[in-house]
Amino acid sequence: LAPVAVALTVVGAGLASQTEVKAEVNHPNYTAARNEVLRDLYVSGNIWEWQNQRIKELQSLLGKTNLDNIELENRLKEEKLRSEKGLKDLSDKNQKIQEELENKKKDYQLAVDGHANTVKRYKAEIAKLDEIIKQQSETIKKEGEIT
Repeated sequence: LAPVAVALTVVGAGLASQTEVKAEVNHPNYTAARNEVLRDLYVSGNIWEWQNQRIKELQSLLGKTNLDNIELENRLKEEKLRSEKGLKDLSDKNQKIQEELENKKKDYQLAVDGHANTVKRYKAEIAKLDEIIKQQSETIKKEGEIT
């Protein structure tokens, strides 16, 4: 930064006075400032190599991680599809069982109603037979009294 400031100052002074200013490249202050800036910017080849190697390792790791994530995503999608199919199969099976249960309940109710009607009919027949027996008993009793 120092050489730039010096150069701008010199150029500015030259423009202001309309005189030609020529910077000397071999001036000791220029050379010292240039060397200081270059020293601060210098990075050894080993550090560059290490950084490049590290970048390649990280890129490789990132690529592997991306592939692992894609593979995991695909496995999870397949598992989700299997789970959804299993859930649908169970839901269908449950629906079928519910329908069978409703049909069995209806059949059972028909059987109960049929049995109740049969019992009612038999009770009516028994009541009729009881009435007939009662009448016959009374008739027999009357005939026995007559004789």
